[in-house]
Amino acid sequence: MLDKDILNKLFDNNFKDVNTLCYYGRKLISANDNELARKCFNKCLALEPNNLSACFQMFMLEIRQKNYDKAFLFFDKLLKSDNEFYHKDYNYYLYLLNIITDIPCNYRKNIERITYEDLMIPNNDKRYKDIYLQNKIRLAAFRKKFPYALKQLNDLVKKHKKMTVQDVISMNLLIQAINANKKIRSTVMVLIRKKQYNELLEFLLEREKRCGLSKNEVYIVKLVKTILTIKESLTVPEIKDVPCKNLFDAIDANNYHLALKLSNDYKKKYSNVNTLDAINFLLNDIISLIDTKL
Repeated sequence: MLDKDILNKLFDNNFKDVNTLCYYGRKLISANDNELARKCFNKCLALEPNNLSACFQMFMLEIRQKNYDKAFLFFDKLLKSDNEFYHKDYNYYLYLLNIITDIPCNYRKNIERITYEDLMIPNNDKRYKDIYLQNKIRLAAFRKKFPYALKQLNDLVKKHKKMTVQDVISMNLLIQAINANKKIRSTVMVLIRKKQYNELLEFLLEREKRCGLSKNEVYIVKLVKTILTIKESLTVPEIKDVPCKNLFDAIDANNYHLALKLSNDYKKKYSNVNTLDAINFLLNDIISLIDTKL
């Protein structure tokens, strides 16, 4: 905690040293005194409305507290920076925010055309010690493997025994992305159990438009379309005579009995992992439909 005399001086109306205010604001955040830090940065911005350091810290505080509308007010100011390194970070944060919440309309075009290269840290960005590992984290996040990205970030922090401000915001966003995906999986499972396939398809296709789908979600869509096709046409897709090395190959080959066997084997081997539950349920539904039609 900061000395009372220092705090009184900082919040004195005559104190106008923005750099000192920012410095102590960061110290207050380190001490987990977010409300006093907020006062510090608000005073910075009252004195210097476009101060990038204060804007970034306020952006981070609003993200931590899930005040996304307020966070984007500061994000707008951050984008005025002409530093290309910063913009790689901002693309990464925007990508994750799009997973977590409804982003403002003016950013949706940015997301529609965003690529991994837009998030990738250049080799000459001196702010990062371990660019290779940082980019592995961003690639995992871009592929929507958020738990894996978070694990890699935790490993990186342990390796370097230090957490940068960029690591802090990345960690917060990854945790929130994981929680957002848990809610999505819960909704998907509810619709599957109720066999509300049309509603499930509509839900996932809308999600695809907004933020794209993970590999599992892509295959859930594929299986739901198969169920609807079997029900409507009363015909079963023909099995393709191609090698099937894994579950997804088997689904692509319309070999649903093999796919279900592989899915059940996975469940037995990784009983504490539920990432394929939705696919397993859908495969069981397809097998029941196939057995009925045959």
